[in-house]
Amino acid sequence: MFSVCCPRHQRRVLLSPEDILSLSPAPGGGFLIGYRCSCGYEGQWPAGDGEEDRNENCEETWNQRMAG
Repeated sequence: MFSVCCPRHQRRVLLSPEDILSLSPAPGGGFLIGYRCSCGYEGQWPAGDGEEDRNENCEETWNQRMAG
């Protein structure tokens, strides 16, 4: 199980491995996880370096992770 920030839900949602569509290298290291949310939204979420993400603000979390 893993969580992503879904723009349609406007909050974190819990997804399972079956929701993963792709994995690709991310700029600056790590991976981008291509996913499909239960609402049908398809997006990419940056998988970090193993640090636990405690930030509940999805937009801020995305910006921090993409900045490296």
